[in-house]
Amino acid sequence: MVRNCEDRQYLRDPAAFEIVKILEERITSGTYQPGRWLPTERSLCVEFDVNRATVRAVLAELSVRGFIVREPGKRPWVSENNGEISPGIKTGVEIRTITAILPQRRHPSSQEILQGVSSVLHTYNHPYRLSIMDNYHGQGPLKPALEKNALERVFEEKNSGVILWPMMGNEVVVPVEKLHSAGIPVVFVDRYPQQMECDFVGIDNRGGAREAVRHLLDLGHRNIGFLTDSQDITTVRERLAGYLDELRMDGIPIKNELIFQNLEFGYEDIAPAV
Repeated sequence: MVRNCEDRQYLRDPAAFEIVKILEERITSGTYQPGRWLPTERSLCVEFDVNRATVRAVLAELSVRGFIVREPGKRPWVSENNGEISPGIKTGVEIRTITAILPQRRHPSSQEILQGVSSVLHTYNHPYRLSIMDNYHGQGPLKPALEKNALERVFEEKNSGVILWPMMGNEVVVPVEKLHSAGIPVVFVDRYPQQMECDFVGIDNRGGAREAVRHLLDLGHRNIGFLTDSQDITTVRERLAGYLDELRMDGIPIKNELIFQNLEFGYEDIAPAV
């Protein structure tokens, strides 16, 4: 799967659209010559008075449109194609498969992850294609068999790598170790099995929880609750640890009656506090 060039949902800042148009015009008019470096991210931030995240979104869009070339560790430069989409991988090169196994319906962030993966594969013309498998089909109880079957299929088809947002919990360890033994790398997203060494991409759950509690404490609140679902996963454990860390650091007594760890809820259940 290759990301559609018309799909620009990741350009969240409206200012980014205007910057894309300005830089495109500079490239097509010859202000920025083919083969020459673009201005640095810092200078673009200063010129357009935006943050670096916005500039990087702009550069990603220009790259997808074929106006610039981006490579890891290098400053982007103007493409010789002048806006023509790169023809892609040369004929005769073996195309390998990277499989993304992640929830498709419950988690909107899944689409952001897929867009990011597809953008990288498209931008750098890697000889890989992206295969997507769902391991959580809609609402309701988790179905470990979905994820197990997906991992088995990856093994049977000898894919080149896996991006996994695991739903199985500790049950994922055995099939992942089987993939490792076959030389198939696995990168975990959002959560990971604590009992195994693994590659992982995610947020600082513990630090984030501490910042949230710190903010409430600074506002003068002292009875701060912790609500989460019943899953025994690293994200839940780390967030609870961060919550407890910050309360203890401030000398606030821990009240077990304010900690709810067995909730079963979805996005439709979330409502403002009263």
